[in-house]
Amino acid sequence: CSTCGGTGKVPCLCNRWSDGDVGCSTCGYSGKMPCSSCRGGGTAVPILARIPSKRD
Repeated sequence: CSTCGGTGKVPCLCNRWSDGDVGCSTCGYSGKMPCSSCRGGGTAVPILARIPSKRD
């Protein structure tokens, strides 16, 4: 996954306003949360979408 670099984790939003503390209840006080692109798996696989169209 290009978002998390294959780790499955990204910095938690609490890091943006932290004054040196680590974590919040959302991230379990780890400072990291599951990647939203790969859902924590570390591998993002593109989904093939087929959109049917009528041909005249």
